Amino acid sequence: MQELYSLKSGLVWQYFNQLRQIPRASGNESAVIDWLKQFANQNQFDYKTDSVNNICIHVPATPEHKSSKTVILQNHADMVTEKRPEIQFDFATDPIQVQIIDGWLQAVGTTLGADNGIGLCLALAMATDPKISHPNLQILVTIEEETTFKGATSLDPIALQLNGDYLLNLDTEEIGEICVSSAGMLRTSAGFRLQRKPASTTEKSYVQVSLKNLPGGHSGCQIHEIHRENAILAVLQLIKSLPNATLVSIDGGDKDNAIPRDCTAVIEVEPETAFGLISTKPVTNQGYSFELEILPHDKVQFASFTLEFNELFLNTLTSLPNGALKLSSEILDLVQTSSNFASIKTNQDTAELKISIRSSHTPEIQSTFADCNNLLNLLDATVEKQRLTPGWVAQSDSYLVQLAATAYLQVTGQSAKIKAIHAGLEVGEITNRIKSATQKDVQALSFGPTIVDPHTPQERVKIKDVDTIYIHLSELLKLID
Repeated sequence: MQELYSLKSGLVWQYFNQLRQIPRASGNESAVIDWLKQFANQNQFDYKTDSVNNICIHVPATPEHKSSKTVILQNHADMVTEKRPEIQFDFATDPIQVQIIDGWLQAVGTTLGADNGIGLCLALAMATDPKISHPNLQILVTIEEETTFKGATSLDPIALQLNGDYLLNLDTEEIGEICVSSAGMLRTSAGFRLQRKPASTTEKSYVQVSLKNLPGGHSGCQIHEIHRENAILAVLQLIKSLPNATLVSIDGGDKDNAIPRDCTAVIEVEPETAFGLISTKPVTNQGYSFELEILPHDKVQFASFTLEFNELFLNTLTSLPNGALKLSSEILDLVQTSSNFASIKTNQDTAELKISIRSSHTPEIQSTFADCNNLLNLLDATVEKQRLTPGWVAQSDSYLVQLAATAYLQVTGQSAKIKAIHAGLEVGEITNRIKSATQKDVQALSFGPTIVDPHTPQERVKIKDVDTIYIHLSELLKLID
């Protein structure tokens, strides 16, 4: 990565080269928070933490900005940890391996962590580049954004001494766009007991059905893209189409903010069905090939589901709301409401699954949850929902948005697009909590460089866009008074 150090954004790449070597899966951010404390101490910046280990680094203004309003630069510490099945990699210990291909930085077989590591390193660079003029900065870094939103929902502005006037979130992923609104999100989990036959019949055959390395993708901003097929549902639909096929086990998906890329199931079928399935080489609706293998009986751990329960299981789960459910009537091509059947895992007695629901309209989150709950009740499931994280209401005509658009025009000669996104950002929760603590209305926006395929092993960031964002952000900070 050292060849990137000579770019205008060279400081960003220096910090990212350090960051990629630090484990930072959601819930395991302590090492990166310690790294940020070390950064603050080395640069003689004050910092504060709160009870959940969010950190806010306080950076004094440069002399010409002593009287300017305070700016919060907000990012999250954690990353999505996804890898290709064939890659041997431990996110708890191994540094991310990187490569440069055709002007893009990407990892080798794993997620890169550019989401939101590049934004975090941009903030650190703004604080330490001696050529940049800036107001007082509060570099806010939260935990568990990619899973529970715990950092945002438990954020303590008083403990962090967080009282900025403007908030710049650096967690969006398309150059030339200024984001002013995002979706709320509800994470849901469910568990239920399985009903199995007393014993397997020896005349049956067992087939392992797998889908691997589908495109996957971000369960918010990419949920509407047709080619990003849900691996779990594709496997279930295939099994449902087979005569007298009963499930033995199924394991698919992982993170609830990622579209499932992989799923493996074991089914019990008649021998002729097994051989017919192998010979036809079925594909999914989008043309992805299933991997099929006939298993010997001694490789199958459990008896298959009862016929009645198998039918109920397949019909219920394939009926769950999934994908883009409704488009916005106000903003062209913006998904308003979606649901992602994110993961499922069975053991001998029980099944557990996760669903994530997003919408810019909170009542639609609640109604989609009710639909899921009603279906899962057919399986006598225990359904739990985590705290609903609010959406972020648009402030498209704010003074801050005008300044950001002006700065982008000055830097690039092009007009920025003012956008809303279907992904979930922490902005709404954080600004609400700041207002509750300080009675201050914080103007906010979000922008960032182009990052493609976040939450997948294909994640990559466009190197030249980091230069553009670096200059854009520094120009915006210079304009704030």
